[in-house]
Amino acid sequence: MGLSKLALDTAEKLRPVLLKIVPQSVLSSVKESIVRRNTDRLKNANIIPYDRTYREGINLIGNIRAETGLGQSTRLIADILEASGEEYVLHDFFVPPGPSMNDHTHDDKITDELPYDINIFHINASEFTLAFMNMGQNVWDHRYNIAYWLWELEEFPEEWLGCIDLVDEIWTPADFITNTLKKVYG
Repeated sequence: MGLSKLALDTAEKLRPVLLKIVPQSVLSSVKESIVRRNTDRLKNANIIPYDRTYREGINLIGNIRAETGLGQSTRLIADILEASGEEYVLHDFFVPPGPSMNDHTHDDKITDELPYDINIFHINASEFTLAFMNMGQNVWDHRYNIAYWLWELEEFPEEWLGCIDLVDEIWTPADFITNTLKKVYG
């Protein structure tokens, strides 16, 4: 995934220039192809299972500043964790260019360190491969990994199936999403 990550990172940095010479649809198609190829490889990621290497607590990973439903949902989970007294940190993850990110209510908890034994990834399956590519497998290794996914599709896209192999549990906020996943799991 190293070369693919380098290609995506470079393209993102050169985005303003590339958009002047390459149509957005072409850039999106190339990115989609790279992500799809890497999602297929996730089945062979061999995540090291949870083993209490890290101390007890929760790493909440998502776009905490986003002015979107997913951002609001991430903030609600953060508020629940805060009220519970559970040890946790927030790691702000977003896929550029992304939505407006003007909610700074949780900035005091945001860190790049992920010291705890449970990850709750508040990142949709459509961006999960990019999260894996950007953060690296070590973020998943030795931890109990939970995906919190939201979307409004009748069928779970086949190109996202590799993402399931990266997590121990999937949480959903609605029966609609749960039923979509049941079609995949049976």
